Amino acid sequence: MIGILRAFGALFLSSKTSGFNSGARQVDEQPAEEHVRGTVLAIDDEQAILEALRPSLRAEGFNVLTAGSGAKGLDMLRYCQRDVRLVVLDFNMPRLNGMDTLDFLRKINPHVKVLAVTGVDPNVLPEAFRRGVDKILPKPYTTSQLISNVNELLGFSPGTAVTKS
Repeated sequence: MIGILRAFGALFLSSKTSGFNSGARQVDEQPAEEHVRGTVLAIDDEQAILEALRPSLRAEGFNVLTAGSGAKGLDMLRYCQRDVRLVVLDFNMPRLNGMDTLDFLRKINPHVKVLAVTGVDPNVLPEAFRRGVDKILPKPYTTSQLISNVNELLGFSPGTAVTKS
């Protein structure tokens, strides 16, 4: 069975598909279903950050959904909340900031893990935000720091990346 999620102008294939052609433009390939370690939703208003973390997390075996605003991220989470295991959430975003997004996110799925990424000093962040997230990763961060934090929050041991055969 082909699992298809059409959301926000993107097409995500969640299982092996041979010869399937949707007529849509080519999208980065997701990990094969038997190798998927879960879905990560990244919410950040900086497109460059989303574009940088997408291939890194995919290489680790995660399906990756990205949203350029808190509102879009919440819509995506509502649509596929059973699949999303972790949200990478920026604090400093226009309109719906990280704090407001976190409040709504917890109402939609109180058990999803949240990794906050921010250029703001963690000691300056609102106490409610610090308590509401599972971990804070200061910007700038390296790819290995991101992967390490994601793996830790999801209970994967270091070095357990999916090997493609």
